Amino acid sequence: MIRGIVEDRKKRVDKSLISRKFHNTVMAFSVEICKILRKEYGHKGVALSGGVFQNELLLKGIYRELTAAGFRVYTQAKIPCNDSGLSAGQLVIASKRERGRD
Repeated sequence: MIRGIVEDRKKRVDKSLISRKFHNTVMAFSVEICKILRKEYGHKGVALSGGVFQNELLLKGIYRELTAAGFRVYTQAKIPCNDSGLSAGQLVIASKRERGRD
């Protein structure tokens, strides 16, 4: 992918086309990895979370492709998908660990 971007830049391909190709590649390999994991482990649920999913193009594209492939797709609703959501996860883990000490 990186080589392709470099080659396109050398050929003076329009940056918007390079960007579109990059996003399409990320979407394609993300969905393909999920298909491989489903085949290997039988899981049909996928959680899309993390800062990368602040990118609406990636979020909507991957969501669309996964649902079309028969996956149950989960996204965050109340907690931000970026690093600010990490503290919520840390609180959940700390709470479970603390309860285990009782």
